[in-house]
Amino acid sequence: MEKLFEAVKQEPPPKQERLLRSQQAAQAASSATPQDAEGEAEVEEEQPPEIDAFDLAEPVDVLAKMPADFEQNMASTKWKDRKDALDALYAVANTDRIKDGSFDELLSALTKSMKDANIAVVTVAANCIECLAKGLRRGFAKHRSRTMPAIMERLKEKKQSVADALGAALDAVFASTGLSECLDDILEHLKHKNPQVKAETLKFLIRCLKNTTEAPSKPEVVLIAEASKKLLSESVEATRAGGAEALGTLMKIMSERAMGPYMEGLDDNRKTKIKEFCDAAEVKAKDKPKPVAPPPKAAPSAQKKTVTKKPTLGAKKPAPPAATPLEEAAPPQTKPPASKGIPSKLSAPKTLVPPQKSGLQ
Repeated sequence: MEKLFEAVKQEPPPKQERLLRSQQAAQAASSATPQDAEGEAEVEEEQPPEIDAFDLAEPVDVLAKMPADFEQNMASTKWKDRKDALDALYAVANTDRIKDGSFDELLSALTKSMKDANIAVVTVAANCIECLAKGLRRGFAKHRSRTMPAIMERLKEKKQSVADALGAALDAVFASTGLSECLDDILEHLKHKNPQVKAETLKFLIRCLKNTTEAPSKPEVVLIAEASKKLLSESVEATRAGGAEALGTLMKIMSERAMGPYMEGLDDNRKTKIKEFCDAAEVKAKDKPKPVAPPPKAAPSAQKKTVTKKPTLGAKKPAPPAATPLEEAAPPQTKPPASKGIPSKLSAPKTLVPPQKSGLQ
């Protein structure tokens, strides 16, 4: 026996060829953990947190740094003087953050410059409005109603450099407010008789839909969809394509199902074009339908209280219900009286009758 055991001791130790389920799960978890951690680290490295320069910048007092002869040069009859005054303002206002103040008079002068006959003056004035809107952000919202219509009226300029400056100013004003505040002016200028104004306004609407962070409300969707559908029948090809792109971008936000009613009556070619724009659009907002509210529980609980009301401890038992007048008037139940018929001799009680005296004695 000892010799046999010695032979066994000299053999190498046995190796486990098959693992238990618990061992397999532990091995899989240990092998997957390092990879997942590395993947998460890579994702975090790829997406660093964005730092907004507006939050870090010190507010600049633009009104205090404006040139002393600004108003005088803006009132000059020479376009060169007006442009120089706007260039000086642009050099001061072109900063990350602007200190809020009373900009009413300054913006009145910039709004008036939108009607200037010289396109160079118009371009620099639009650049100044863009800088003020970016530097003030929400502080510029109170000036939107004054500046935006004036900028949109000047969209009739066909020169691309002027159109780009006006479009950048509109985008900055939109960023300081929102889609709901700008929608009325946009829809109004979509009806403009000038085709250039209509086309540039449509481009602005598409940019607003792509950059808005809040989905439009249901009434706003109706207004945008109806205005865009009307543009599909325009004579200018660019305007028709813009109407399809606006509907496609709106569909990207609201979903195809929500936009289904507005697609009725359109031919297949237009529907296909709108669907292509929807697939290609990149938006920042998504419509989230509100969850259906559960039925109120007040009515069922009230009904249960009336039906299954449990008596409290120590309370007296409820008295039996009072009898109705009919029940009170009813006589107590007694045995039915004997019928008044001819008395039977058998049933009659036996009584002793005294004998009668006969007539015979």
